[in-house]
Amino acid sequence: MSVSTHINQAVAWSVRKSVTAYDTVTGGVPIDLMGHGFLTNPYPYYDRLRADKMRRSHLINGWWQVDFEGVQHVLRHPELYTADARTSDGIGKQQRKLAERARVLNLHDESTESPNMLGVDPPDHSRLRRLVTRGFTTNLLAGLTPFIETTAAACVEQTDGDIFEVVGKLAEPLPALVIAEMLGVPPADQEQFRRWSSDMIANTGFTSKPDKQLPAMRAAYDLAQYFRKLIRERPLGLNNDDLIGRLLAAERDDVLDENEVISMSVLILIAGHETTTRLISNALYVLLKHPEQLAQLREAPDELLDNTIEECLRYESPVQTTARTVVSDHEFDGHELRRGQTILTFVGAANRDPQANANPNVFDIHRKPIKQISFGYGVHFCLGAALARLETKIALRTLLQRFPTIELVDARPDWSMNPIFRGLDSLPVRI
Repeated sequence: MSVSTHINQAVAWSVRKSVTAYDTVTGGVPIDLMGHGFLTNPYPYYDRLRADKMRRSHLINGWWQVDFEGVQHVLRHPELYTADARTSDGIGKQQRKLAERARVLNLHDESTESPNMLGVDPPDHSRLRRLVTRGFTTNLLAGLTPFIETTAAACVEQTDGDIFEVVGKLAEPLPALVIAEMLGVPPADQEQFRRWSSDMIANTGFTSKPDKQLPAMRAAYDLAQYFRKLIRERPLGLNNDDLIGRLLAAERDDVLDENEVISMSVLILIAGHETTTRLISNALYVLLKHPEQLAQLREAPDELLDNTIEECLRYESPVQTTARTVVSDHEFDGHELRRGQTILTFVGAANRDPQANANPNVFDIHRKPIKQISFGYGVHFCLGAALARLETKIALRTLLQRFPTIELVDARPDWSMNPIFRGLDSLPVRI
């Protein structure tokens, strides 16, 4: 798997490995990170933690950061808090164990040892990001818009009587197919590509059931092998306007090697798929829970849709936490931080910090300004943020245009049991 996936899996695994999964942070606040209560609705727990901006975590032998300014500080300073998990006392060890497990199962690909943007800091991060940025230009996104619209329209036609399952029929396949098109995966291979992506997503965070883990590892290996074959058999000069073509141009200029091209391609798939899938379904769910605001959006989509997506990002962030590792001993906010300790920055908590957003637990599509860091902050700000927003905008617009009425089938949704990514495993709606 990509380094980024290993990082997220190792973070969640280090949380899960405790027999009780309880984290008694400074102040005596017990949090069961894998408990149904926390994973279904973490926000009351965040409110309890907010009395102190930073909390000592005994479970990970590190720290929790929950306030908006503090999370921004950690993400803004890679010289103090690195994204490279290899330096972590806990995460780095688990990352190596995962790699060894893949070798034992003959599911190890050399590209997993190559850096990608999410797992390194400047100057390596700057080099890699500069190259991938070529694939996320305004012109390229504009060129993708008709494909996204056509794909979304085809997805919403897959109804089962008066029921439409949003996650499986739209929120999950749409981002995977868009990324496949963007990378330059041939149309004939895109359905297989989507299946590989779905198997990997099912195990992201290492919090899925054991029967999901082996298929996810096999899918990651097969996907890496597929990219390697695609790259080696690709004729020179063939459609170099897609993202793989641009990465290959960098390889020919000796800026990237083949393993880095593969690692970056897998990263783009996972980052672009996971976050957007959850954003689309979370956004629709929140709107359905606030029918009066959904009605307002239907009346004025051109005026309200962009701001609605920003409020959905703030209110139900697809990414709840990211990890950083302390680079060197230093003091921050009155606490002594030690080299190698892990800091979990809780984006979901930061977005609902009352110091950043008034009445943060109230959903309001008219809210302005909206302060949210759901796509990260600083040098690691999500490169695909504009694409995720575009896909979500088109998905929501397509749903509202296709279905004059949409209602929840189940008032208690099927939340994913994953402390890193917050989203719905399924969202059936009555149309």
